[in-house]
Amino acid sequence: MHRCVIFFLFLFLFLEVSVAQEISKDEPVEYGVRKKQGWIGFDFGNDVIGVNSFSKDNHVAIFHSFGLKYRLKNPKEGPSFYISESFEGVTDIDRMFNHLKTTIGTDVEIGGRFYFVLGLAGYFKVFVMESGYRSDFYNFSAGFKFNSGFGYKLSPKFIVDVLCHFQLGSPLYVNNYTSSGGANYSVAEKETQLYFQLGINYLLRKK
Repeated sequence: MHRCVIFFLFLFLFLEVSVAQEISKDEPVEYGVRKKQGWIGFDFGNDVIGVNSFSKDNHVAIFHSFGLKYRLKNPKEGPSFYISESFEGVTDIDRMFNHLKTTIGTDVEIGGRFYFVLGLAGYFKVFVMESGYRSDFYNFSAGFKFNSGFGYKLSPKFIVDVLCHFQLGSPLYVNNYTSSGGANYSVAEKETQLYFQLGINYLLRKK
């Protein structure tokens, strides 16, 4: 897992530098504010994820999310920056829990009408509610994620993308266990999320 994280981080930084070099070669130096485009996006995610992936209670559950994203990007090339607010839920047989998540990140987009996406982001979660867990949930948690995928420009104002996200964060809740000898102990549980997400983006304005 650590090798996978290092590989994604290295590839992300490599593409960032490469794109920046291409821009510096092809475009004259401009002073002032670069022209930007503001995009509004709706994201829908659903998949099977690992819950309690770092403990003996490891199993899979259904993950679902939906949210709103605002993206600021250069009309030509270069990285884009975004902030999103989403609702995430995990359903596990007769148990479930939900979070509100704020994400701030950057994506490198390579290509023309059909393009490749590679991104890195940090996020902050606020616990909303749970049912059937009998666990002590933390009110707040945070982490980071990598994403990669593809996008397609349907028109000058509409873009769709399909992204795969790999997400790691701080513990979400505490579970209490009893050892074979009868001793009680607690484990802070994390979740590993690897899920797919569909995004629909609309151009709000041009500067």
